[in-house]
Amino acid sequence: MEVQDVIHAMEEIAHPNWALPKDVIGLQIGSPKAKVQKIWIALEAQPSIIVAAVEAKVDMLITHHALFYHPLQKILTHTTTGQALAIALSANLSIYAAHTNWDVAPGGVNDILAEHLELQDVEILVPTGVTAEDRTIGLGRIGQLLQPMTLQQFAQRVKDRMGQSGIRFSGLPDRKIARVAVLGGSGRDFMDVALEKSADVLVTADINHHAAVDATDAGLAVVDCTHAAMEQLSLPVLAQRLQELVNHIGEVKIEVPIISADPFYWI
Repeated sequence: MEVQDVIHAMEEIAHPNWALPKDVIGLQIGSPKAKVQKIWIALEAQPSIIVAAVEAKVDMLITHHALFYHPLQKILTHTTTGQALAIALSANLSIYAAHTNWDVAPGGVNDILAEHLELQDVEILVPTGVTAEDRTIGLGRIGQLLQPMTLQQFAQRVKDRMGQSGIRFSGLPDRKIARVAVLGGSGRDFMDVALEKSADVLVTADINHHAAVDATDAGLAVVDCTHAAMEQLSLPVLAQRLQELVNHIGEVKIEVPIISADPFYWI
C-alpha cells in the first residue's frame, strides 16, 4: 500500500473540500508513492510523537492538527522541533493532517462528542457546506438531554465522559440544563450562535475569563474542557473507519498511540 492509497481513503472520510477556508490540511511531509505498512493516528505531530513514531517503525502519521500552519522560513536542527523534523525526514515518515474537514465530517469530531454526551435530536450548530450527496455539514452540534439535570450534574457527566481528571464550568451550579451545544476545539467565537439556538450550555474548550463572564451575563452556561480531551475522543473512531476502508487494498496496521497530546495536568 502507498501513502496515496491512504489519502484517498481519508478523503472518503473527511474530504478536503469540507475544510474551512485557509485551513492547512493534507500531506505535509513525505511522498504519495511512499510505502505504508504501519500508521499512527494522533492529535498532533509534536516532537515526542514524531520520535516515538520513528522508534515504533511507523510509516505514516495522520494528525488532526497540522504540523505547519504558516510558511517555514528556516529549519534549525538544534531546536527540538527542528530535530524532530530531521528525524521524520531521515526515517521517511509521512505526515498528513485532517483538521476542520474531520471536525465537520459526518461521524467526525462533533458527531462523536454529541454521541458521548448522549444528545437527542441532534442538529448542526454552524452549517459550513454540503457534501456531494447534498448532506449538510458544519461545526458543532446541538441537541437535547434525555432528562434535564443541574449544571453541576451535567459538568460532572462531561468530566466523566471526556475522561478528564478536572473540569471547570461557568454559570449557577443548580441551573437546569436541557438543551446542549457542543463544539470540539476552541468554541468561544460561537457563543452567540449557541444562544440564538436556545442552548442552555455550551461545551467547548479554550474559554478565557472575559468570554466566560460574557456568556454568564448573556444567560449561557459554559463547560470548559481541555482542547486535547475533546478531540482525542475521535481518534479511535477515525482509526477504525480508516482501517475498514484500506483493508481491501493491502495489509496495514493502524494504531492510536497511548501518548497524550494534552499539555495540561490537573492537581
